[in-house]
Amino acid sequence: MERSKIRLQIIEYATSAFMANGVKAVKMDSISSALGISKRTLYEIFDNKEVLLEECIVKSQHDYDAMMQQIYADANGDLLKVLVSIFKFQVERIMKINPALYDDLLLYPELVKRMERSRNDNDAKIRNFFSEGVKQGIFRDTVNYQLIIESFKNHSAAIASQKLYKRYPMIDLFNSFTMVVFRGLVTESALKRFEALYNL
Repeated sequence: MERSKIRLQIIEYATSAFMANGVKAVKMDSISSALGISKRTLYEIFDNKEVLLEECIVKSQHDYDAMMQQIYADANGDLLKVLVSIFKFQVERIMKINPALYDDLLLYPELVKRMERSRNDNDAKIRNFFSEGVKQGIFRDTVNYQLIIESFKNHSAAIASQKLYKRYPMIDLFNSFTMVVFRGLVTESALKRFEALYNL
């Protein structure tokens, strides 16, 4: 098998393993055994687990961006359909993540900073999304959306710093904050349509 294919196979397997078990629980030996490759081959491609974890994060971000582009294309400009698809994806993703992953990522501060920078880079896109949503009659025009963006960031930071994911299921944190705030942002007509599309 070509080295590039082996590399991709390792990243895809490791990404799933990290999400399901956390980083600590996944050993390089177990990765090589599961994929039927030698430890030597694995370490020739990735010097250590941190390098592999970084590559998993990079690919996950690229895959997310590609998925978002596809969601937008499928929605044909209807931002409410975009929101429904994003929320469904987030719920599916949350259900696959072992809370141990959040703890383990704190052991890699540089990777955490990289993920935070990536989120910050999306601020302009999010502002544009809200602005277009107001034009489409989805979002209320009386809300300061920059404040909403900052609030979401603070909420995410609080979940991490207070380790709320250890006390509450992540799906509860999502439903009790993200969905509640969302309902306050959308117009009544958009909310009814959202609930119909989301099958609530």
